[in-house]
Amino acid sequence: LASIQEEVEKMSGLVSGLLNTTVMEHHMENVLLKTLNMKEIMEYIMLRYDGLAKKKRIHLESFLGEDCIVHGDREYVEQAVNNYMMNAMEHTEIGGIIRVTLRKEQDAVRVGVYNSGKQIPEKDVQHIWNGFYTKNRKESTECSHAGLGLYIVQSVVTMHNGKYGVENLAEGVEFWFTIPVTASPAVQK
Repeated sequence: LASIQEEVEKMSGLVSGLLNTTVMEHHMENVLLKTLNMKEIMEYIMLRYDGLAKKKRIHLESFLGEDCIVHGDREYVEQAVNNYMMNAMEHTEIGGIIRVTLRKEQDAVRVGVYNSGKQIPEKDVQHIWNGFYTKNRKESTECSHAGLGLYIVQSVVTMHNGKYGVENLAEGVEFWFTIPVTASPAVQK
């Protein structure tokens, strides 16, 4: 009975992810872009993950720059960052580090989420952005997600005319995306 309940919960999560992806894909054309202060958004997201990081005994660091204003849809941008954060939480061991960065680079704002831990094999890097790709960096062969997180990030960033990527670093992995800056100094509240 417990196994059946666990499988039902997994299927429910999969169906929910599919519905969210479908809704997002159909509404992207109708998104109203507003002026967003990315530092405020990132501070809000960091507060939400602070408790989970403490529970998992992960060191959560942030380096958030000023003047990071973009045009975007707040809900979708938050979803992209949340997907990176959940990915980092899933792949960071006890005592590991998650480092979130926000900085202005020429004509774009760059968001980076680094986590210490296993790197992504080069043969998998090109596939991780595909929907339903569930190759796991952990030793276990079981995956607890539907493989939609990075696909959603790709869709959101593309919708915002940005770029996205991943870099294997010496002791971990950094996922990043950029969104072009806005010329308007107004900020959404």
